[in-house]
Amino acid sequence: MAKKILLVNPWICDLAAYDLWMFPLGLLNIAQHLQYDQRIKLYFLDFLDRSEYASLKIKKDHSQTSSYGTGNFFKQEIPRPASLTKVPRPFFRYGIPKSIIERKLKNIKPDLILLTSGMTYWYLGVLATVELLRKNFKDCPIILGGIYASLAPEHAKENIHTDYVFAGNDIKEVLRCISQYLGFKLEARYDAYHRPAIELLRQKTVLPISGSRGCPFRCVYCASRLLQRRFEQNDPQQILGYIQYCIEKLKTTDLVFYDDALLVNADNFIKPILRSVIGKKWKVRFHTPNGLHAKFIDEELAILMYRSNFKTVRLSLESTLNSIQDKSNKKVTNRQLKDAVKLLGKAGFKKQDVGIYTMLGFPDQTEQDVQRDMEFVYGLGAQIQLASYSLVPGTDQWHEFTKKGILNKNTDLLELSHTAFPLIFSKFNTHTIRRLRQRASELNKLKTPAL
Repeated sequence: MAKKILLVNPWICDLAAYDLWMFPLGLLNIAQHLQYDQRIKLYFLDFLDRSEYASLKIKKDHSQTSSYGTGNFFKQEIPRPASLTKVPRPFFRYGIPKSIIERKLKNIKPDLILLTSGMTYWYLGVLATVELLRKNFKDCPIILGGIYASLAPEHAKENIHTDYVFAGNDIKEVLRCISQYLGFKLEARYDAYHRPAIELLRQKTVLPISGSRGCPFRCVYCASRLLQRRFEQNDPQQILGYIQYCIEKLKTTDLVFYDDALLVNADNFIKPILRSVIGKKWKVRFHTPNGLHAKFIDEELAILMYRSNFKTVRLSLESTLNSIQDKSNKKVTNRQLKDAVKLLGKAGFKKQDVGIYTMLGFPDQTEQDVQRDMEFVYGLGAQIQLASYSLVPGTDQWHEFTKKGILNKNTDLLELSHTAFPLIFSKFNTHTIRRLRQRASELNKLKTPAL
């Protein structure tokens, strides 16, 4: 009889959360190696699946879907943790209501549960998910992996009562760990690498695409190198095969790039891919929620992006200040960003297509600094994407804060979220942040010269 494995993407518990194309990509990558093994039967349960509860027409469901598949999660207010008393905002559990999850769990009797995790400050969502799984499957072993488990494994072992915490993303090691619980050996499949098991997803009109892993840059606040030591790019032909499968077999209309450094080595990587997409006249839209490196955009690449139907283009700035750009490994300068935006405009992109991430709440940053950054982006004719800073465990910035005594053993990971960190550890308060966000909204609505 086949062993039953339940794959779970947990709830989020936080002050704020928004579905900007969230997919449990790591879990789906593991599933791709498992789903062809006849000794295994897979079940997938995504606690964050908006298409699931939207179809059930939950009363007072304020979730919604915007263009291209992003939108608000269904949320239920829960008690705010004591560590967030300095943050005057309600606390929520985001995702499918518990009653609906429990009804689904009644139809499954797993032999093993694989649970992924997202941001480190979402650990209470992982904890709530584990408590519900333990209630329904008391004796079933649970393996916890994902970003939180990899960046804060000791915290996970101490606070989340699973049978094993797997830190890292080595697929062979993951399969070896799973094998110990199943009682038979699992082998990695060559044809499963770089190909997530997207068939498990409920909706397939919008899907993730990842052409590379890691990032060659080393920003002091980024965890990319901690999660993936080496920067690796896939064979463009493999990526094209994936795109074709999504479009022709799954009727996908939108593909979302998950790459941290999509434009690196553009002549040998992204440019050949986009030329083929254009040549085959595939009807698909591309989105890049992760900030692109503006320094790699030349005239040819801008034209290829436009002709291949990029609809959401996000560029990284963080700040116009040299002191902050130094912490970003000099991945972009003001001049490079200005040149890139000009090339995108020349290729045909409009203001609503191009957004530039500027940071709010970076240590030692002032309100005037943020205002200056927003005015700079407005002057370029692009959309201001104001991104709140969060501190990631294990990064250089994390170690610096620890050495200075700003962080200590009593610091709760909840305090490091995008919403909490600027209010607790920086020079901003709720009124300042609200004023800055209102100003960003005003500037984005104003008419500006063409890109």
